[in-house]
Amino acid sequence: MTSIRAFYFLITLTILLFACQEKPAESAESTPPEAKSNEDISTFYLINSNFKMNLPVGYKESSRYFAENDLKGFFKDRTFLKQFQDLLEGMEFTDSGAGIYADTTNYFNHIIVFSSEMVKLDKETGSMFNGRLNEEYGRFARANPQMRIDQITSDFKQKNRNMYFKFKHKIQNTRQGGSYYKTVYVLSTPLKSFVIHEITKEEADLEKYIAEIKL
Repeated sequence: MTSIRAFYFLITLTILLFACQEKPAESAESTPPEAKSNEDISTFYLINSNFKMNLPVGYKESSRYFAENDLKGFFKDRTFLKQFQDLLEGMEFTDSGAGIYADTTNYFNHIIVFSSEMVKLDKETGSMFNGRLNEEYGRFARANPQMRIDQITSDFKQKNRNMYFKFKHKIQNTRQGGSYYKTVYVLSTPLKSFVIHEITKEEADLEKYIAEIKL
């Protein structure tokens, strides 16, 4: 049984982990690759479900075992890598699971997908999710004054039969320099729901692909 509390957990799960990544390793400046035709799309089946997601060619399914190589542009030290691997390992023993998809064109951008039983979304639940997310970010920023976290997007949208929220934040280290974007999607299909975390070097994201998750 999926509760709002469980969704809070999945939405805020990686906040401290990723916010603690104060200055990610240097990587080539790039934006998520755009697919130009059907031949430029790769299809992935999502964790613990028969649903699938299309992503531009260049993305590959990764895991905690291959994250060190597949995301070498993101991790700056082995301590952070170990925390990330431990998180993925812990989620392997839950109903949600954790699927990770890495952009091999820059070894930085990536998507983490958690699955859930279907939860009906509305503006009220979206407001609660957004409030909880900003509360957690705010708590972290107060404890780490060198970190600045700004909300860029808070949207509630529909694509075909999918309903979803999109919450995007920019995370900056004002002392050491460096920044990146973290976008959380809460998406419900008529049969199943997903919480998706997307991390990108640039503000551009893969919303148009994520919004079309389907059987």
